Amino acid sequence: GVGSRWAELRDKSFPPKLKILTKHCPGFSTCIGEDGTRFTSPRNGYSIDHLEKVLSQVGYSSSDYSLTCFHGDGGPDALILEVSRELADLAHACFTISSDRQRLVTFSSPVMSTSLGILMLRPEYSLEQSIIRTLFIVSKPFGTQTWWLL
Repeated sequence: GVGSRWAELRDKSFPPKLKILTKHCPGFSTCIGEDGTRFTSPRNGYSIDHLEKVLSQVGYSSSDYSLTCFHGDGGPDALILEVSRELADLAHACFTISSDRQRLVTFSSPVMSTSLGILMLRPEYSLEQSIIRTLFIVSKPFGTQTWWLL
C-alpha cells in the first residue's frame, strides 16, 4: 500500500529514531490526569492522532519514535527551547507561532486555526446620541491638536 512506499521514500537525512515532545493541552494531548497525575507519555487527543498519522506517512512506525509529555517550567517557550537546543527532534503541541519563536525553530504550517474572539455588550445609546457618535467617528484617528492644525 501507500504507507509501505512512504517508508521506502523516507528522506535519508531523517534520523532513524525521533525524540518528540508534547505538552498538556485538553482535547489535543492529555499529559495530566483529572486527579493531577502527570503522565510520562500522552494518553490521547487530536494532536496525538495527527502526529501518528503524519509520521506513518513519512515512513515512521510507532517503534521509530518516543513521544514524551514535557512538564518543564516556562510553558510553551520552554518546550520550544528544548527543540532549539536539540534536546528533542521536534515538538507537536498547541502553541502560537510568533516571530520570536520562529527565530529559534522552524514551524510547519498551522495544523488548526481557531476563530476565537471576544464579544462584549455594546452600550445602548439613544438615536440622537448614535447620530452624533456616527458624525464624529471620522475624527477618531486624529487628536484635537491635529484637527486645529488642519
